[in-house]
Amino acid sequence: MRAARVVFQFAILLNVLFGLPLYATTHALPHMPLAGIDVDQYDLAIYVDKLDQTQLVANLVVEATVARSVNELLLNVDSESLHVKSVRKLVGGGCSGVKIFRRLKLQSASGVSDPSSGICRSQTLNWKVQKSPKTPVSDASGDILKIALEGAASVETKIQVSIDYQIDVRMDRFRRGLFFQRRYFGQPIMISRSWPYFARRFLPSHDHPSDIAKFKTTFVMDRDLAKKGVIPFANGERQMSVEQSFGNKRFVVTEFIPSGEFTTYGYQLAVGRLEKEEQTFCWDPKSSLSLRIIRTCRESETGFKNVVVGPYKSSRSDPTTYESSLWQAARKAPEPFSFFSDLFKPYRFGRTFAVLLGPHPFNMESVGAVVLVSPEAMVHEVIHQWWGNGVRIAHWGDLWISEGFTVFLTGLYDKIVYGKYDACSTTSGRLRHPESADPLKIFTGVPYCKGAAAIRDLQVSIAKMMGWHATGTASTRFILFLVKSIYIDREGGTLSTEGLVNLLSQNLRSWLDEFQAGNLNLPAAEVVESLIREWSEQWLS
Repeated sequence: MRAARVVFQFAILLNVLFGLPLYATTHALPHMPLAGIDVDQYDLAIYVDKLDQTQLVANLVVEATVARSVNELLLNVDSESLHVKSVRKLVGGGCSGVKIFRRLKLQSASGVSDPSSGICRSQTLNWKVQKSPKTPVSDASGDILKIALEGAASVETKIQVSIDYQIDVRMDRFRRGLFFQRRYFGQPIMISRSWPYFARRFLPSHDHPSDIAKFKTTFVMDRDLAKKGVIPFANGERQMSVEQSFGNKRFVVTEFIPSGEFTTYGYQLAVGRLEKEEQTFCWDPKSSLSLRIIRTCRESETGFKNVVVGPYKSSRSDPTTYESSLWQAARKAPEPFSFFSDLFKPYRFGRTFAVLLGPHPFNMESVGAVVLVSPEAMVHEVIHQWWGNGVRIAHWGDLWISEGFTVFLTGLYDKIVYGKYDACSTTSGRLRHPESADPLKIFTGVPYCKGAAAIRDLQVSIAKMMGWHATGTASTRFILFLVKSIYIDREGGTLSTEGLVNLLSQNLRSWLDEFQAGNLNLPAAEVVESLIREWSEQWLS
C-alpha cells in the first residue's frame, strides 16, 4: 500500500510540475480510475462451444462519450487472461442489422464464414496493450488497452469501438475473472467474478466504482449444449432465446439487457447446467415497520419477477441439504425486496430481480443478479441493490459506506422481523481510507462491522439528544428516515465520507423537523453541529 501511495503521490507531483496526465503514470494502480472518456455502454457477445473450454471467442462494442479532448481510448485489461486480436471504429451505423455470427467471426463446420447479408462498417484502429506489473496482494493487472482515435476527439463526441478478443477461462483456485468449476452441487458451471476489479479479465472496461454504464450481453451456444440443460445467465431481463442456423449447425442465441447503469464489478455472467424458477409477485405498499405480505398480482398490476437459477436436478426437495436452504432463501427475496422498496424508493433496475446459486468466492450484490453463497446473506445482498448499487461509493477508500450501512440496515430488518438486532460490531480498525486505497487490502470485517457500529452510534446519539429511548420505536423510525433522506439525495450518484458528513451538517436539523412534522422543539443548531462533529471525530478520523 505504501508503495502504491508513493507512485500515486509521484504521479500527482509530475502532473503539477509538468502537466503530465495522471493516467499515463498511474496505470500500475489497477484500482484507480481512467480519465478522458465516459463509457456509455458495453455490448458483449460470447461464443460458448463447450463448458470446459479453456478459451472463449468474444466481441465487445464499446459506446462512449469524450469527456475532454483526447486522442486515445483507455480501457483496463488483464493481458494474461484477455487477448486482443483487433480493434475497429464503427462508422455509419456500425454493426446494426448484422447477424451475431459475423460479429463473432465464426465459421461454419465447412469452413465458410457467415453468409448473412450486411457487414460491420468500420475502420481499423491502431492499438497496443501497455503492460504493468501485478500488485502483490490482488494479483490484479494494471494493464491498459490504448486505442488510437486518429486525431483528437473533441468534447461530447460519440464513438463506437469494436474489440475482437479471446478470454482465458481460469480453472485454478483463485476464482477471478471468468472461471470454470466442474462440480457445483454435482453440476458444471462457468461463472464470473468481477469484484473489485477483475472484470478486466474478460471485459475491456473502466473498472472503477465511479464509472457506470449500460450493459448488454449476448450468448451464442451450440444447440447440443442447450439440449443437455446448459443455460446462460447475466444481469437483466432475458430479451430473447432463439435457435438460429449457421451453415449446417444450429445455435441458441440468448440476449440479456438490464435496466439502468451500473459498475463493472456489478456485472455477472454464468453458463452452466442450471435450472430456473420464476415467480411474479406484488405487495400492498405501506409505511409501517412490518414485513410485507407477498401476494399474486392482480390483472391490472405489472408486478416484479423473482428469478432463481441454480444447479440442474438439485436435491432441494430434501430440506436438510445446504443446497435446499439456498433455494429457500432465494425464494424469500421478495420479502426484503418489498420492504426496502417501500422504505427507500422503488427498485431502479427494472422489473426482474434474479438470484444465482453459484460457486462464487463470496456472496455478491451484482446488480439485479445477486450471487448467493450463504442463505443468511440474502437480506444483505437485497439491501445492496439500493445501498451500494442505487447509491455508490465514490472510490474504494469509502468501502465502509456501502458495507457499513448495509450491515446496519440488515440488523434493523432482523429486529423488525425477528425481534433482535444482531449486526456485527467493533470499534477497532480504520473506516476512512484515501482514494488510492486498494479494496482488497481493506477488505476485512472493519468496513462491515465498524461501519455498522458507527451508524448505530449515530442513531443512539441522536436519540439521546432528542430524549428518545436509545433504540426504541422513535429512534428506529428516525434513523430509517435519515437513511432514506440520504438515499433520495444521492440516488444514481456517489457518496463519499466527506459527502456524508456534509449532508448531516447541512440537513440533520431540518430532517428532524420534517420527521416530527414541526410538532416539537428542535435542539439548537450548535447542539446538532456538535453532535455531528463529535461523532465524525470518534468514528471517521
